[in-house]
Amino acid sequence: MSKISENYAFYRDRKIEKKTKYKGNDHLNNKNKEKLYDYYTCDYCKDEIVILPKRENMTGGIVTIPYSLTGRGPIELMLCQKCLNPVLNEFEEARSGDNHIPRMD
Repeated sequence: MSKISENYAFYRDRKIEKKTKYKGNDHLNNKNKEKLYDYYTCDYCKDEIVILPKRENMTGGIVTIPYSLTGRGPIELMLCQKCLNPVLNEFEEARSGDNHIPRMD
């Protein structure tokens, strides 16, 4: 998996898009397309995150990673619940050497 922190510029500049899953696999026939559901794609694992009417029932969503973790500015990511901690750990590891507060041992 590609690291999110290494592709910071891509995730900062892109627009999060909602995709639609249709019944059937016939991309040539537009007449009888039946919409099944809308979804996002997780930025970390590339799984589908189905958009439900009640947000609390969803398996993920849009997450804003703040400046305090990125060190460069906030970014918005689409993450499922299982990928949130690995992404946060990735940013924390990248920032571990940038601590501006001196340690007092």
